[in-house]
Amino acid sequence: MANRYLDLEQALAHKSATAPEEPDTQPPAAASFPAAMSRQPLPGRTSAPVRRGRSATLAGSFSAYPFRGPAPFSAAASAPPGLPGDVVARTRRFEASIPHLYLDTVGAVTVGVGHMLPSADAAAAVDLLRNSDGKPATEAEKRADFTSVAQRVKGKPASFYKQYTQLHLAPATIEAILRDDVDRVRTGLRSRLPDWDTYPVAVQEALLDMAFNLGENGLFTKFPHFITAVRAKNWRTAAAQSKRTERPAPNGIPKNRNDEIRVLLESAAP
Repeated sequence: MANRYLDLEQALAHKSATAPEEPDTQPPAAASFPAAMSRQPLPGRTSAPVRRGRSATLAGSFSAYPFRGPAPFSAAASAPPGLPGDVVARTRRFEASIPHLYLDTVGAVTVGVGHMLPSADAAAAVDLLRNSDGKPATEAEKRADFTSVAQRVKGKPASFYKQYTQLHLAPATIEAILRDDVDRVRTGLRSRLPDWDTYPVAVQEALLDMAFNLGENGLFTKFPHFITAVRAKNWRTAAAQSKRTERPAPNGIPKNRNDEIRVLLESAAP
């Protein structure tokens, strides 16, 4: 995180271009997509966990990114319940879904929908399959794929790194990791916003989209006026302050993504 409105490479570019540009202080036409969603790996599990809520890289990169959470993941883990509205489906539409390991724009090894793998250990904890026969890869094979991709030059399209991999994620695993990453983002937002549980579902959806895309730190540091409006439950002002930069990839996001988030926030206003 596949993109429903762009080809794979464009989708990846949008995903990796997540560095907001102080939208609060810019003209209305500018806002930003963080180039490294929250590159700080979230505390992860050391064994196959119920992963992904943003993160395992939920990057953050998700990472300058979208939410990338480095927590190890196991498809056997149960999916987080009760995520608001259509947040997972929306994330799938706007973020690239890459089944093999690749480097994002800041050089972090990533897989799936913006799921960052901070180390070979993290890669070894993910349920990767062999391309040759579709069977579960061994830890040694997972580490080898990680090392192979990690040593490549960054800044290439995701497809470039496929030639250096022997493994991939099954669609169901990508989806489970995505749900867990989004749930991790929700946990982070709930800890920063004490009134989270009182927010309308539409507002929670909007916040999750922005935090996954920009990273929690990116959202709170680059959009201070937006966060102030959210804390005051002034949804109309929050809608006006939610615009991220609309520029061609990889420096912005599509207008329709901004429009969807604005409409969600406005729908909660009295």
